Amino acid sequence: MIMLNIWQRDPKWRHTLIGKSKTEIGEAGCLICALCDLWSKFHYGPKQKIYLRPDEASKEWIFGVLRDSDGKIIDKEPKYLYWAQTDFDGMQFVWRNYGYNPTGLIEDPETGLIEIESELIRKYLNSSNYGVVFRVVTKSGGEHWVAGWKWNIFGKPTCLDPWTKKTLWIPWGFGGTYVRCTGWAVLKKTD
Repeated sequence: MIMLNIWQRDPKWRHTLIGKSKTEIGEAGCLICALCDLWSKFHYGPKQKIYLRPDEASKEWIFGVLRDSDGKIIDKEPKYLYWAQTDFDGMQFVWRNYGYNPTGLIEDPETGLIEIESELIRKYLNSSNYGVVFRVVTKSGGEHWVAGWKWNIFGKPTCLDPWTKKTLWIPWGFGGTYVRCTGWAVLKKTD
């Protein structure tokens, strides 16, 4: 399985604005690039060397303001992906989890079965028809998105980082680049 690691600071798109915002991909386009990585997992191959470019995605996908649970606007800059309203053309949003407890029980959004969260993530990472992106916290307290690539020998996800363009074997904990995971989302391949 081939999965590209798309760099958000690539000169081809780093100055492209996200949706109708004033924010550039190079500044805050980690989620866009991580999702483009997933798209490549589903559609890129030796015979078909096409991929979804972040500059194209930022124009086609739906972005808006950030609101709290009461509907009050927290950030009026329309740079936040509206998952459920976006047509990803080649993949479909399945579910977003706003937490991470690897040993906790969680309902599989596709089957309805109760599973251990880390095992559910492993299942989706190892599937050629599903992909996972993770929301992580940086050492300085910032938020960032990385693309899940596969399950590693340490029992954790291996991730592709759109900011550093590195493969992260243990993306959080053990003195890694990121302190912890705060959520994740599942997407599936469509034709």
